[in-house]
Amino acid sequence: MNTTQDLENATADLARSLARLIRLIAAQNRSDGILAADHDHPTQSPPRNPLTPVPPEPKGRTTDPIQIGDVSTVLPEFGRHRDVERLFGIKRGTLYNLLADGKVKGVLLRVRGQKSGLRLIHLESVRSYIQHEMSMQRGG
Repeated sequence: MNTTQDLENATADLARSLARLIRLIAAQNRSDGILAADHDHPTQSPPRNPLTPVPPEPKGRTTDPIQIGDVSTVLPEFGRHRDVERLFGIKRGTLYNLLADGKVKGVLLRVRGQKSGLRLIHLESVRSYIQHEMSMQRGG
């Protein structure tokens, strides 16, 4: 074996181990709120020394990671007749009768001169219609 080659391999292994150790220490310190790495504040110039304590965050801010909220209760603004049936249980024929009577709102999207298009239903108008019918049946 070549001793120069062995020395270069050992140096590269040591550098990788040292870099891994520095990353682990920095991650631990960031989770403890003691230190911050340069990439935590990318808009800051010039780069900070990673050993400098992080100043406290101003009130109203958080350092927690952004999390996806619960969107299961969010109703889209428009949908197709299948969406109305899935969400409200109203079949296509009944829906088209409600559209013709002006009780719910919808729009037909089609290219001028084309025979067919895409019918979108305003889902909030369907919900409002159902709530109106409920209040009328209660005697209100």
